[in-house]
Amino acid sequence: MRNTLMFAGLWHFLWVALLIPYAVVVAMILGGQQSAQDLVDGLARAFALAVGCAGAGLVLNVGLGLALTPLVAAVEPVVGRLVAALIFAVIWFFAIQDLLPYLGYGTGASINPAAFWAAFAGAAYGLVLALGLEGPLAETANAEP
Repeated sequence: MRNTLMFAGLWHFLWVALLIPYAVVVAMILGGQQSAQDLVDGLARAFALAVGCAGAGLVLNVGLGLALTPLVAAVEPVVGRLVAALIFAVIWFFAIQDLLPYLGYGTGASINPAAFWAAFAGAAYGLVLALGLEGPLAETANAEP
């Protein structure tokens, strides 16, 4: 279990480092250069909010990683990867869809396009996490009490 916690935590911190450039690129695709600049300015002004979201995400991601460890170890590797990707995609989609209106980035009345991008990011996160949990990590997670 300790290996799973360590891997999921380290992968979360790496993902947070990659998430800012990913968000800027998505903002450029959806709204152009001005939208990306507004995002960077908003993140700079609300740095504590970004850190808080990263901390809350750590709890969510590590918790899901711990819950998925036995599943990934028990099924075929391809199935485990797909299930992990799907679970993280759905969780991240609804988390972003429900969180953005409270942060002032959406109305909550319709599906926010950023939620779809979050689902893609969540799927990638879950896939890499499942890949990391296969093999030695899955064996030690099942062997430890």
